[in-house]
Amino acid sequence: MRQVIILLLLITNIFTSGKVFAQNQLKQAIQGIVIDRSSGAPLPYVTITVLPSSGMRAVTGEDGKFTIERVSIGRHDL
Repeated sequence: MRQVIILLLLITNIFTSGKVFAQNQLKQAIQGIVIDRSSGAPLPYVTITVLPSSGMRAVTGEDGKFTIERVSIGRHDL
């Protein structure tokens, strides 16, 4: 009986450590500024979305700047 309990604890530990590892993956922030091509003026209140449809988005501020936090490492289309 004791061997069964120890085995169950070991199996539980393996599954739990895998979930913790997945939550601690490296992330990055995407920052930028949106400007009007012809005038060069910053564009406020523009919605920026990480594609394909990840649900991660930001809205530019008055100065046209935006930041999207906790994005997985790698290249992304906006």
